[in-house]
Amino acid sequence: MNIHKVWTRSAIIMIAAANLACSREPAATDFVDNLTVEKAESVAPVEMTAVNAAASSGGSLSPPPPISERKTIRNPSPSEPPTPAPPTGAPATTTTLFLAYAYSATFVVPADNVTRAMKGHENKCITAGPAFCQVVTAASQKDGDSVSANLSLRATPAWLGTFRSGLEQDAKSANGKLEAQGVTSEDLTRNIVDSEARLRALKALRIRIEALIASRPGKLADLLEAERELARVQGEIDSFESNLSVMRARVTMSAMDLRYQSRQIAVGGGTFKPLGDAITGFFGVMATSLAALITFLAAILPFALVVIPIGYYGLKWRAKMKSRRAQAHLTTSNTSTMPPPGD
Repeated sequence: MNIHKVWTRSAIIMIAAANLACSREPAATDFVDNLTVEKAESVAPVEMTAVNAAASSGGSLSPPPPISERKTIRNPSPSEPPTPAPPTGAPATTTTLFLAYAYSATFVVPADNVTRAMKGHENKCITAGPAFCQVVTAASQKDGDSVSANLSLRATPAWLGTFRSGLEQDAKSANGKLEAQGVTSEDLTRNIVDSEARLRALKALRIRIEALIASRPGKLADLLEAERELARVQGEIDSFESNLSVMRARVTMSAMDLRYQSRQIAVGGGTFKPLGDAITGFFGVMATSLAALITFLAAILPFALVVIPIGYYGLKWRAKMKSRRAQAHLTTSNTSTMPPPGD
């Protein structure tokens, strides 16, 4: 019986030492070796009770497992933050990008083929149908020998990919060339995500306001105020839904701008080219000179209407005065040559 108590006390000491070693830092393991039997008994009263109960019932006690096979639980130091456990079954968050693409192309073709090239591309879009391609604008203009046209489309990315791959061949068929191509993109991800979040919040607010109106009629003034707030929220919901629809349409239907320009044909010169230019410009030069003369006459006519009468009457008055002086001089001469009376 004494041997059994000694063995039981030894087992208790070993269990208490192992518990203290697991709950302390590794640097404190040297202190465990110096534990006394009394301290070990005070630390683990539960183990003592269990061992005594097993001994009194006549059962056999199995020796504790060796220390190397025990699990050591190390408490984290206060300076080390606990490592959060990764969430189980949580899906990885991925952000979908919403990009609005805009393509452009410039063709240089003969003037006679500008309209035909634009009509060919317009017919391709119309044939595809509005679900795949839509004609936004189509216009052409002629200025002398120069002809230009513009065509704007909105189409799905798949259809535009096939359409853009055949632009080179279309330019060759029109006896021209594809002079330039370009593509730009606008990131609408933030605008769409923010608008969707705001829209969800407004719809939740609308539900609460409708529930408040239905459950608490209250005073007429309060009811009218709630109805006004509901109308305001509904207006914001309609506005956000409209903006979202426009932005999603820009993402699902890319823009395509096509520009057509006529090709300038250079004309070679020759020996008689200056003479031909002179003959061609003869009537133009004559008309220009006649226009200058008419402009000069129009400028001096007001002055002529005043100056000519004044000059005419001035000359007439001068001639009259000259005649009077001549007559007076003649009269004086005759008077001086007459003999005195009585001779």
